Order: sequence, then structure tokens, then C-alpha cells
Amino acid sequence: MNPALERHCYDSRRREMRLLALAALVLLVTSALWHQVKGTVVYRVACSSIGCPDRLGLIADALRQRDPRFPDAVPRFWSLSWAKPEWIAWSSVRESVPLEDGSTLPNWKVTVADHNLTVRGFIAADRPFLLTPADRDGDSLCEVVMEIAATKDDAQQDHVWWVVLRLGTEHNEILWVGLMDESVWHSRGMRLKPIWRDEDGDGMGEFVFITVETTRTPAGGLVFKPLQTIAVFEWSAPGGILRTLSLASDSGITPWSPGGREPIRVDQTADLAPLVHELLPAPEVP
Repeated sequence: MNPALERHCYDSRRREMRLLALAALVLLVTSALWHQVKGTVVYRVACSSIGCPDRLGLIADALRQRDPRFPDAVPRFWSLSWAKPEWIAWSSVRESVPLEDGSTLPNWKVTVADHNLTVRGFIAADRPFLLTPADRDGDSLCEVVMEIAATKDDAQQDHVWWVVLRLGTEHNEILWVGLMDESVWHSRGMRLKPIWRDEDGDGMGEFVFITVETTRTPAGGLVFKPLQTIAVFEWSAPGGILRTLSLASDSGITPWSPGGREPIRVDQTADLAPLVHELLPAPEVP
């Protein structure tokens, strides 16, 4: 073989080997870099994907990476993407309760997380909580509002329980319970709605019940009448309970602080419905 040609082939093979080695090095470095930044990338994309049904798996993976308490199996979710802040809640089967007919009843556990995908607490429930979860009293823990309907064994089928619950890292706290006779308002052609609103400008949202009433316009349309404030419950202190600030005598609401001046601690896995029904002393229906 011509020495010049042989030298050319040798140099070409060396260049190919160097290129292959360089490519392998680039892949190795890229893989190492991706391994380091993957978690951050997944987290940031997941945060921006709250409210996107097509990215539920990504959001769940990011939550699971950040908090090992997040369940492996998540059969359904609630995406609570209101204005600000954005919150999400995931429900998973904690256990299946056997029934007499051989079937099972799922016992649900809800995981509550904020817009930073930080798990803020857990609730044993089978339905979404009401109102946006948030730290209403400035104690760094978030509060949720649960509505518990009367059971088939309750004498007052028109009554509902409202529960304000504070979520903690190891336990939850019942801050306020209200028993409301809905028939009082149905007979007036209206209903009551709970909201959080800063009534006194102290930066803490009070728990307020307002009226919701509609009327027909001359053209036949449906409009809302001006709302009325029926009851206001304020915080005793950050991390405290809710106490009555104002309450209309014909409100149909019986407010109740079961723990007196202190919240009642309850297990994160405690089913609130039977717990609230069994708490003593039970309030009397007005």
C-alpha cells in the first residue's frame, strides 16, 4: 500500500476514535448533568402544570419526590386551581372496609398540597373540602372547611355540620363546629354560604356566613339580591379557635367550640363525620 495512503487511513481512524470518545464523554457528562437537574426540572414543570389534567402523573411524581408520605397509588384527584394561591388535593384509598354483603367500602385519605407542591396535611374524607385552603390566622398552618351532612339515622335530616379544621404535620385540630338548620333558609327561598373575609382589617380572615338569594328581573332573567351578613366568627389568636363575633338570632346556626378555649386534636386518619357526631357536649338545636 502506498505509504501516504496508509498514513491517511491511519489518521482517519484516529480521528474517528477521538470523535467517538468525545461523543461518549459528552453523553456521559450530559447524563450526569441531567441526573442532577432532573428533579429540579420535573418540580418546576409540575408546579406550572397545576390544573392541567394531562400532567397529573408528572405532578404526582414531583409530590412523591418531595414527600415520601404521598401515596404510591392515586386513583383520583381534585385540582383546586382558584385565583391565588393554587392548591391541589389528591385522594387515595387508605383501606377498604368490608361490608356484610361481602362488598367493600373504600376509606379515603386526602393529601393537601399548595402551589409549591409542599404537602400541607392529610384528611380522612370522601369529598372535596369547601373554600380555598389557606393560612387564615397567620400561624403557618392551613385551615380547611368541611361540610358534613346528616346521616340516615339523624333525627334532623335538614341539619348539616360545618367544621373548620387546621391541618398539622402530625395531627389535625378541630377549631370550630357549627350545626345549621337548612330548613330555616329554604323556607325563605334562600341559602347560607360560608366565606373567609377580613371583617376588621387585622389581616386575618374571619369565618363569615352570607345569604345567597336570587330574584327574577322584569325581562325574566335571574339575578342575585344584595347579600346579607348573618354570622361572623373571629380568631381568638393565631393558632387558636374561632369564637362568635356576631350571630343573627334567627340564623339557624348553633356555633360550638368543643374544646372550650383550645382546639381539639384529632388524628389525621380520623373520620370526621362520626367524630363530630359523637363529640360531647352536643349542642342543642335552637
